[in-house]
Amino acid sequence: MAPEQWFRICRRGLPPPHEFEAVLWQGVSALFIVRGSDDARLGVASLFDLDPHDGVAWMDIVIDPMPGGDDLLGPVARQLLDHAFSRWNLRKVYASHLGYQAPPLGECGIDGDIEAHLVEFARHDGMYWDRFITAIGRPAWHAAAAVAR
Repeated sequence: MAPEQWFRICRRGLPPPHEFEAVLWQGVSALFIVRGSDDARLGVASLFDLDPHDGVAWMDIVIDPMPGGDDLLGPVARQLLDHAFSRWNLRKVYASHLGYQAPPLGECGIDGDIEAHLVEFARHDGMYWDRFITAIGRPAWHAAAAVAR
């Protein structure tokens, strides 16, 4: 999967290839392979940097938008959040995206509060882009799940 094809929530950058394997599992609490209807691997979803003392964690989803991977972002994010809030006593799960990356969680029907907007945070394709950090809180998540049932 080429980096320019990724829809990524929480792009923190990749380490150099010689360090990648060493840091791959550092801080990862859960990792799931995203598969399409034909069982082809389309991406990964992970929960990382879980802090049980503060009750927070970060989520990261990388999905190949071809073919049909972009339609899976919402369902994959919902399953990852269900797992996070049912498995650990978390208050919030954080996600972030850069301005050129789409779709953000709100467009997938997942409500969260934008807690930070970092202006011109990262350079990509010759431009500086804003970074948005969204928090999905446990009470709001459980209320939304109850309505969906």
